Amino acid sequence: MNIPSDWSTIPIQTEEAALSPHDLVALPSAHVCSLSEAFELLACPDTHVPLKRTHAGALALPDDTPLDMRGARPVLLPQFARSRIQGANYVFNPAALHAPGLQYLYLGDVKAHGGDQNSSFDDIWYHRHIYRARELTRGARGSLLDIGCDTPSVSSRQFPAGIDYV
Repeated sequence: MNIPSDWSTIPIQTEEAALSPHDLVALPSAHVCSLSEAFELLACPDTHVPLKRTHAGALALPDDTPLDMRGARPVLLPQFARSRIQGANYVFNPAALHAPGLQYLYLGDVKAHGGDQNSSFDDIWYHRHIYRARELTRGARGSLLDIGCDTPSVSSRQFPAGIDYV
């Protein structure tokens, strides 16, 4: 299959519509869970053992290692990623960036510090992505863990009422 370099030339299904982040505000959407509500769903990424709370109420790994927090969100990364955090930054050895996990962290770090994002909110392809997500999850119920969402305030609105969005 020959994939065109210009995504705008790919045909769109006739039943697909565009749905912008602005349009999402008017639609019923998922309940965004607080950290307290989602706590019982969280586990250590290395061992899959549930997280703990310390006596002071902080989140900790099963071995009592406190989790770093970024605002109200825990930094819930595997050990290979946690070992590269210094303060608010990742420290990368350029020779090691061939490893897929490190590439993912590096690209995320670049995006978080002003690099190119996936798509702008006014891009028609982004609007179609939102539409597809809403259609795909229209009848969904229960809890949804969104890993790697770009903007949680927009991503949570892609899912219908009746979903607990983590």
